[in-house]
Amino acid sequence: MRRKLATCLILIVSMAAEALEDDDLRIGMGEAEVVSVFTQYRSCANVVLEEGSGRLAWEAQLRDRPARVEVSFLDGRVSSIVFRFTLEIEESGRELLAALVAEESLRQGSRPTLLGEERFRWNSPCRTATVELAAVGSGREVRITIEAVSCALP
Repeated sequence: MRRKLATCLILIVSMAAEALEDDDLRIGMGEAEVVSVFTQYRSCANVVLEEGSGRLAWEAQLRDRPARVEVSFLDGRVSSIVFRFTLEIEESGRELLAALVAEESLRQGSRPTLLGEERFRWNSPCRTATVELAAVGSGREVRITIEAVSCALP
């Protein structure tokens, strides 16, 4: 009985510790789908959904660090997703940048175009992705931006 109770408790704790994954959101999703992703995440964390004209945003836990998620809509569909990771003062961000570049390269099936020392871009049918390390205020952040682009119709 104790073993079953311990197993159940571990399962509940692991579910409560679940964090939003950056691939839970996709270009082209409807607003209701994005709200559903947020609602699933919110059940595990105390976060507020910020709503604006054609956009939703919230604070999240991604890659075991605090992040900000910003989703923009065009004609009721996701047209842009931005994940912003604020860095610790002593953190250079190069390791996180390298990890994001490696993950997006696997997702895209190709290496990115280098747009600067700390900025990379992938162009695919119907979407682009940019990963960059940028100065923000007195600190720095690593940001990945995924955007819809015009698709050639078959």
